[in-house]
Amino acid sequence: MQQFSRRKAEINEKWKPFAENILYFEKDLAEDKTYSEIIGWIDEKAKEWNTAPTAIFYLAVAPQLAPVIAKKLSEQKNMQ
Repeated sequence: MQQFSRRKAEINEKWKPFAENILYFEKDLAEDKTYSEIIGWIDEKAKEWNTAPTAIFYLAVAPQLAPVIAKKLSEQKNMQ
């Protein structure tokens, strides 16, 4: 971050609080309960922060799995 950022002065101030909210899930993506667990975590954060969080999903999976995962995420009632 420090080497490539155009906003070097802001990195220390803003990166640390942001990075504290990055979460890694190792889950079985074939299981429907996986998606409800992820949505449950997002819902918990929404209550804790008293605002709807912006969720960014980085899918480190084989390309052919991404459409299935995206579909399963979109089927969750809380995802918009």
